[in-house]
Amino acid sequence: MKNGFTLMELLGVIVILSLLILLIVPNILEQVSNKEEDVNEAYQEAAVAAAQLYLDENPTAKGCIPIDVLGLDKNTEEVLGKAYDNAGVNITVDGSKKTFTFAESCS
Repeated sequence: MKNGFTLMELLGVIVILSLLILLIVPNILEQVSNKEEDVNEAYQEAAVAAAQLYLDENPTAKGCIPIDVLGLDKNTEEVLGKAYDNAGVNITVDGSKKTFTFAESCS
């Protein structure tokens, strides 16, 4: 009667586990990367929405409005993986048409 596993059985298990890891880990890393991009896009969309609300309260505003004025946190590096220290939203008024674009640098 045998006690334990043979070397071949242990090597087989190690090979199978290694193959599973090689197949699974890259997919997980790709998903994490995609989620970071989605979160950054959502932050930018929130900034544009905040700028639209800001323009309702300040109808003469135009140019680049910093995100801290819009009430958004600019210390985002820990959460979003990207710092938006000088970011803002550009408000362009052309007649009755207003255009909002996110700017990573509001100078």
